[in-house]
Amino acid sequence: MTFATMAQYVERNLADDTARYLNDRSDSFSGYFGLNNYFNEDTVKTVMSRLLTEWIAANDTEETAMVFSELHYTGFDNRADIGVVYLTEGGHAAPTKTLYIELKTDFSVDSVNGDVNILDLIAGAGNSPITSAYAFYTVFEGQEGWTRYIEAPTQPNVHTVGIPVTSP
Repeated sequence: MTFATMAQYVERNLADDTARYLNDRSDSFSGYFGLNNYFNEDTVKTVMSRLLTEWIAANDTEETAMVFSELHYTGFDNRADIGVVYLTEGGHAAPTKTLYIELKTDFSVDSVNGDVNILDLIAGAGNSPITSAYAFYTVFEGQEGWTRYIEAPTQPNVHTVGIPVTSP
């Protein structure tokens, strides 16, 4: 599995897979967590990490990638919510490639923009550890209006992705 294949999965499918997982269980868990607490960062991060780990295990026969929680940006004092470190390609040692995910679940444009700005800053640095980076955020279906104020990343390897969650 190439780094590009894994990054494509993250960009094209991880948000939908996460939303499907959460939405299918929201009725069961909302009474325990409360609606907003069910979609909290810890819950969503756990689901995303699980789905990403399972996808990599099913598609990475050479065991080239590892998923981390709270992965430090090399050379910086910040940590990503989720990180994937990719060490080999085609069965051979390769320059380390990293994919970083920041996650916001507070339905706040300022929070999401803060993550976009951090990712842009680190990705634009001369010694940037970022190969690809994503700012994921939860958004209730039908209430996407606030997302138009999310800033577009300035670095080509930084992306924003919404996770459409439903209210039980």
